[in-house]
Amino acid sequence: MRTADRDLAQAIISDRQYGPPEQQAIDRFHSAMKALQQATVIHVLAMRAALTPQQAKPFDQAVRQVLESAQP
Repeated sequence: MRTADRDLAQAIISDRQYGPPEQQAIDRFHSAMKALQQATVIHVLAMRAALTPQQAKPFDQAVRQVLESAQP
């Protein structure tokens, strides 16, 4: 994501209008962000699978709280 941000910064500085370099940097950023989110969800589910039902209840509540209250 940092590389895509650097590429986007360079494209914005180099170009006077929105074009392919900007779009490519944005697409790379979104692809990296998607991969990170997928890996995070897989990890959370793997952790949850290792919990007992008693442990899973507060874990689920914490996950819900974080996801529902996330600030942009």
